[in-house]
Amino acid sequence: MLERLPFLAAAADELPPDGSWLLEDPEQALAAVHELGALAAEGEVLRALEWPQGRPIRVLAPEARAFTTTLSSGRDWLALDGELRLDEQRVLSLQQLLALLRDAGGSR
Repeated sequence: MLERLPFLAAAADELPPDGSWLLEDPEQALAAVHELGALAAEGEVLRALEWPQGRPIRVLAPEARAFTTTLSSGRDWLALDGELRLDEQRVLSLQQLLALLRDAGGSR
């Protein structure tokens, strides 16, 4: 697991005696959720996973075909439109995706 989540390996020297991590950075937390889900799907043994507040978190990994874009042009301009379809009820526009990325302060 530490090979797939190097930020956990960097903090391994500062672990409390129970061996738990508290991830304050949202990008690291999402990366950990994603990798832990992948490890569980691969049959790896995970000791425990605890979410102290709120509902359980899931990371969706949509296929590339779930993202569509349209490029149109006029005389002196180009327009790019797109959407990411997570499922039948949840569709995020390109504008929403860019706003989420900006608000998260990340580059993924």
